Amino acid sequence: TAPRVSEVEEMPLPERAELRTRMISLTFLANLTGLPALSIPVKTSSGGPPVGAQLIGPLGGDYTLLGIAWVYELSVDGFNFPSPIY
Repeated sequence: TAPRVSEVEEMPLPERAELRTRMISLTFLANLTGLPALSIPVKTSSGGPPVGAQLIGPLGGDYTLLGIAWVYELSVDGFNFPSPIY
């Protein structure tokens, strides 16, 4: 789960750079290949922060991927978002 924006901004620069490197590693496959990708909230963990899933589609499959996410959102009757993270 990603930290709150305010927590990241308060970190010393080397620690912030390390965190961003780790977070980028979660999305590098889609970024490197140019494939469409999106993240959807799946549930809230026992500690409260949201748990998500990343969906990666085929090249040119942007609308298909958005459609899958939309159908998922409809099937779970929307998402209950936690308080803003800033």
